[in-house]
Amino acid sequence: MSISPDSFLQVDPVLSALSEAAGGIQKEGPGRWSFLAGADRSIKVTARVDPGWVLMDTSLTACEWSRWYQPRQLWALLQANAGLCGGAKFAVAGNPRAVRVRAEIPVEEGIDPKDRIRNACRGLDEALECVRGTKAGQSVARADHSDPADPGPSEADLQAMCTEAGWSFSERTDGVVAVPLEVEDGYYQATVRGNRSGSLSVWAEIASQDSWPKESWKALGAFLLQACGNLKTVRAAIRHPDSDAATAGFEVVLDPPAGSAELGRAFSALSVACNLTRKEVRALREEAVGKDYLVTVRGWSSRSGQSSTNRAPSGAEERGKT
Repeated sequence: MSISPDSFLQVDPVLSALSEAAGGIQKEGPGRWSFLAGADRSIKVTARVDPGWVLMDTSLTACEWSRWYQPRQLWALLQANAGLCGGAKFAVAGNPRAVRVRAEIPVEEGIDPKDRIRNACRGLDEALECVRGTKAGQSVARADHSDPADPGPSEADLQAMCTEAGWSFSERTDGVVAVPLEVEDGYYQATVRGNRSGSLSVWAEIASQDSWPKESWKALGAFLLQACGNLKTVRAAIRHPDSDAATAGFEVVLDPPAGSAELGRAFSALSVACNLTRKEVRALREEAVGKDYLVTVRGWSSRSGQSSTNRAPSGAEERGKT
């Protein structure tokens, strides 16, 4: 569904949902608004319309992002990404670069956007409070959105949705539904899990920490947050961060009611993310390349872990924009 800025202003369900979820809406221009987020409603967020989307974006303050935009802290942000509701995410974007908090909400004909917009605003609040209430170097708490009264979709439901979306699947021994992605070379698969909140988590693993050199793992975190800022609906995240089995990957979160068409688009989005980043990810696994990335591209010393410059993104990162 393509919506121009002018026509969007007349879509009452969307505008009323944004006003209800955020409050204090200020018009900034055609198809563009601002509102205040965070527990104390002190952080300005912009919301703008793009064909078929509502895009929300804000940056951490200079003080906040300078504390967090360090190699030791980036994985904490990726860990937090895995727990934010509404598809909200931390990302690195802009020139000069900054840690940003974003949410991209699809607007589709026949689907009331109220719940999606409310969940996205909630996710933005959670993200802002994560970094404002946590000292750099500490783990960022993951939000728990489970509803004990709602068991979520069954394995049979997920399998039926994959079939209806036109994607083949297999059932692993642990009962997880796995779907091969469309990637040019190499094998990537997405796993689908239903959450008690009724949402779906579609996850594509791209790296396991136990097989990566330390400096390369730091470089991968920086690269993934940059890629996260260039891909709609997809967020980079880390799972099992406190174990030797930590894994990095891309995730799409589908809020209820998620249908087979949305699930199919999630598989396509993850396929695009893996295709656009696969060469860089493979290169960064080499320790020498990872160290060079930290120093040359990011401006970090691999010894100190401190940022010494604020360079623009490299050409490889710019390729990931969609």
